[in-house]
Amino acid sequence: MWRTQRSTLSGRQPATRHVQNFVLEIVGMTTGFDHVYVETHDWAAALTFWQALGFELEYDTGHQSGALRHPAGGPTVFLAQQSLEDPLATELYLGAAADYQLPDGVHVVSPFTDTHWGTKVAIIQDPDGHRFRIQAPTT
Repeated sequence: MWRTQRSTLSGRQPATRHVQNFVLEIVGMTTGFDHVYVETHDWAAALTFWQALGFELEYDTGHQSGALRHPAGGPTVFLAQQSLEDPLATELYLGAAADYQLPDGVHVVSPFTDTHWGTKVAIIQDPDGHRFRIQAPTT
């Protein structure tokens, strides 16, 4: 959905697009890819793999999980070790603003729920059955 307002070129906002003398503000959109969540059965081997691809450890949680970021930027990779009995998952997280509302017409598997790490996460599903998570600040 687009909201149009008249504006000068000064006072731009991050989620706006200027077309002649109008500003098109994107309403109801995510902020793009936030991070990829990757589970592993071997934290050390997975960490070595991602570092060989140029990613650097941004932080280690101290319990065989942590975030890696590429020096060129982009989304982080969050690695988390799981027990050998557990199947492994890979999840793609989209970012969103704290006031983001899930748009009509999107299949919501799980509405926003507060997490133990201080955000809220919703799960959506595309028409082919792929599930994605949207993460937003709680405030």
